[in-house]
Amino acid sequence: MNSVAPTNVNTPMIRNATVSQTFVGGKDNATEAEVSAALSPFHIFNEPWVEANDVSDAVVFLASEESRNLTGTVLPVDLGYLAKY
Repeated sequence: MNSVAPTNVNTPMIRNATVSQTFVGGKDNATEAEVSAALSPFHIFNEPWVEANDVSDAVVFLASEESRNLTGTVLPVDLGYLAKY
């Protein structure tokens, strides 16, 4: 079995007031720029999140014939988060 391990994904699950407030120190009505600045340092690429199609591309790859020799793989789609540690 293989799996995909994404970082923050640009979806309503991340892009909402509760999460925004959490990452910008409790500030109400944080702007997109403030949230982006707060989330970007988690990654070595200066981006706050991946797009949903980045994750789906990884899933399609793992479901394809090209990954036939991969077993027990966790494929990070994490903008370099794991490379930092």
